[in-house]
Amino acid sequence: KVLYLGAASGTTVSHVSDIVGPEGRVYAVEFSHRSGRDLLGVAQKRPNIVPIIEDARHPHKYRMVMSMVDTIFADVAQPDQARIVTLNAQHFLKIGGHVVISIKANCIDSTAPAEAVFAQEVKKLVEDKVKPLEQVTLEPYERDHAVVANCIDSTAPAEAVFAQEVKKLVEDKVKPLEQVTLEPYERDHAVVVGIFRSDVKTAN
Repeated sequence: KVLYLGAASGTTVSHVSDIVGPEGRVYAVEFSHRSGRDLLGVAQKRPNIVPIIEDARHPHKYRMVMSMVDTIFADVAQPDQARIVTLNAQHFLKIGGHVVISIKANCIDSTAPAEAVFAQEVKKLVEDKVKPLEQVTLEPYERDHAVVANCIDSTAPAEAVFAQEVKKLVEDKVKPLEQVTLEPYERDHAVVVGIFRSDVKTAN
């Protein structure tokens, strides 16, 4: 499963659709309604594409149509692209998942050399626990343009993450009743059923 940020009219998304095949799924997020109309047309012919016409800065707005993904591909061409990517990764990327980011230097800082912009964006990703694996410039096909492949640098085992999240729920007065891991259907994924405990007494 792939989350594609900055899907535009769906041309590159269609290639990703071919790669993941009929058993895979591509969640394609595009903010522009004009490009979104073209994306909807592509999705009508490809049932493994889920078109989402929303702002990738607000992943909570499309969380109800999402599931956890193995890879995020980002081509949003915005100055805050690194933040957009890590925000979506926190919501939807599986532990140990991968991130592929297309960095267009001129869209981030047109006054700085491209190499400096690439280094700056990679530094931001590292600070958010995204570990760079490979960086490739797209010269001579695309000027001042690079693609960086990364993985989430998570050293915590899934069980520790589950326990940490349950602890947060307890602190917010949610009493856990049952916890079920979704192996082998979903790796490093659990569902917790709880009940809200309110200390506020209602008036009779």
